[in-house]
Amino acid sequence: MEHSDPIVSWLHQRGLHASGLAAALARATRLTVDSRKVDECSGFIAIRGANHDGHAFLGEVVKRAPFVVVDKNWNPGAEFPGRVPVLRVDDPLEFSRDFAAEFYGHPSRDLRLLGVTGTNGKTTSTFLLEALSNAEGRHPGVIGTIETRFGGKSVPAANTTPDAVELQTLLHEIRAAGVDTVCMEISSHALHQGRVRGLQLDALIFTNLTPDHLDYHGDMDAYLEAKLLGFDLLDESPKVAKRAAVWAGIDRREILMRRLTGRAFENRIFGIEPQGFTGLSFRVVEQTFHGSRGVLLWRGEAIWEGLLTLVGDFNILNALGCLACWLHTGQSRSALREQAALGMDAINRVRVPGRLEPIPSPKGGMVFVDYAHTPDALENILRTLGRLPHKRLVCVFGCGGDRDRTKRPVMGRLAGSMADFCYLTSDNPRTEDPASILAMIEAGLREVSTDYLVVENREEAIRLAAEGLGEGEILVIAGKGHEDYQILGKSKIHFDDRELARKYLRA
Repeated sequence: MEHSDPIVSWLHQRGLHASGLAAALARATRLTVDSRKVDECSGFIAIRGANHDGHAFLGEVVKRAPFVVVDKNWNPGAEFPGRVPVLRVDDPLEFSRDFAAEFYGHPSRDLRLLGVTGTNGKTTSTFLLEALSNAEGRHPGVIGTIETRFGGKSVPAANTTPDAVELQTLLHEIRAAGVDTVCMEISSHALHQGRVRGLQLDALIFTNLTPDHLDYHGDMDAYLEAKLLGFDLLDESPKVAKRAAVWAGIDRREILMRRLTGRAFENRIFGIEPQGFTGLSFRVVEQTFHGSRGVLLWRGEAIWEGLLTLVGDFNILNALGCLACWLHTGQSRSALREQAALGMDAINRVRVPGRLEPIPSPKGGMVFVDYAHTPDALENILRTLGRLPHKRLVCVFGCGGDRDRTKRPVMGRLAGSMADFCYLTSDNPRTEDPASILAMIEAGLREVSTDYLVVENREEAIRLAAEGLGEGEILVIAGKGHEDYQILGKSKIHFDDRELARKYLRA
């Protein structure tokens, strides 16, 4: 990799020197914080994490790594070999966030980078942005909750947004694979922790803001502040023709819009009519199991009419957010209509795993599997399906362990008030007692309903709900969506809501 001289200069400017460093950097082609991935071409950054301290593995790492980065207070001991260049820094984690981008030559500079933040809708939006990018002849890749995919390959994701070193490594590989556009989910954790620092964004969509991750952020004000860091990132990006797309009905919109005023990017507002704004909007004519029929408007003028094959208002908003940052609105109306038709056709071909994923019942009912694991997402799903023709709406759901506890009774009240019957069950309990999680949800649910059953075993809950589903009834299995596992304690077992629904619908 032709980067050793600029990197050495960058390090020297920060007072970082080590004997043999230039030669070591010339040999290094990648960075890692995982000692298991170190080879003779991998520079290693020792980070103290929640479960492991990278410094504990340095004795083995230095047998292979061309150089290492350590905490300046780390004491290696007499047995540590002196031939390996060692960079001592104040905080290896903080250092890694800037160093990784510099090491790889700022790959986002050469990519069209489309970011999506917000509580819900991020995954669906990246799928839609990918489809829109393909429609205009680009070569997109995706980094998100389900997977990272580019150049014909996909890798399951560990986090919504990878750590800074992994992210820059991915972007470097994506660039090398000939990808020109990246559609990327950006979580509040990633923004707050600086994992995305230095990314050069072209656009950012803010889908919505509802309570989530308050176990981490503390309150909604802090959660919003974390999200707003994404717009700082967009503002600092040297890209041209930058765009922010924001939902007209977003919570704390006045605070948000004040923070977006006077920035170095265009603000585009989107929403479902009527909301009293000028921007990209959708006028709903009819909603069915097959989608939403209506009219797409730009500044009040129709530019497309037809069926959007994504079900529900929240999916209309996901589509609008993506279209808002994709459409070239400065062109003639006829050209804008042609582009809108191209975009809607591309969107209508998208199917997102575990996002309101339909599974027809041979007995005439309908099952939907969805990732909804926040109060807002669950409410949106139940409201959307409740508007469709049905005899009974049944919901299977739970809440994850070792996560925000405040949402548990809230989700219980929502499900109990909106569904005709609920099966309260385990999600990913992790290291929490499943019964205590269920008791917290039930405390909210029983305030509004007695039509429910607590079934701790998730497979048993799905079996009861699927086998009991009748003609004209709707079953929602919420919380895990695309996930093909369940986390019990610290173990991960194979578990797929969709597989089990199909199994028991046939029974």
